[in-house]
Amino acid sequence: MFEIATIHTDGGIFAFTGSHRFLAKRKWGEYVTRGRKLMWNMLWPLMLIVGSNCFYNICQKSMPGEVNTFAGLTVTYLISAVISFAAFVIYVKPSNVMAEMAKINWTSFVLGLAIIGLEAGYVFLYRAGWKVSNGALTCNICLAIALLFIGYLLFKESISVKQLAGVLVCAVGLFLISG
Repeated sequence: MFEIATIHTDGGIFAFTGSHRFLAKRKWGEYVTRGRKLMWNMLWPLMLIVGSNCFYNICQKSMPGEVNTFAGLTVTYLISAVISFAAFVIYVKPSNVMAEMAKINWTSFVLGLAIIGLEAGYVFLYRAGWKVSNGALTCNICLAIALLFIGYLLFKESISVKQLAGVLVCAVGLFLISG
């Protein structure tokens, strides 16, 4: 008997049991028991994203209006670059730095452009008067709907009737928070 709701990821079904063990149901119906390490490996990134997003939106909303958006982002990315480089050097042996850098492809460059759009978009969103309580929520609902169809078109992910119903619920949610 499962005590906590299931979490669907990568086509498999994951569920927590009362004994705090982790069961993974693979596509072909086989159950594999895994320990708490897998549960932690799935949960800590989620907690990091949610916590970071809270600070992200607080900082974006609190950026003074007289600060040039791109000057603020330049400082933000200088700090991020220093921290990212320090983490990279800590986790990679010095002899492997160039080999790791050689593995980088177009995705890092396009991600850089996407991040600038994301960052500037949020600054402009909040400066336009959006509330922090529903500006980010509206963006994330629209993003979730867009990614559902992007997953289908680019990565051949299936779309279920439940997911389409979720899109409808999101659309109703956007209507409800706009008033």
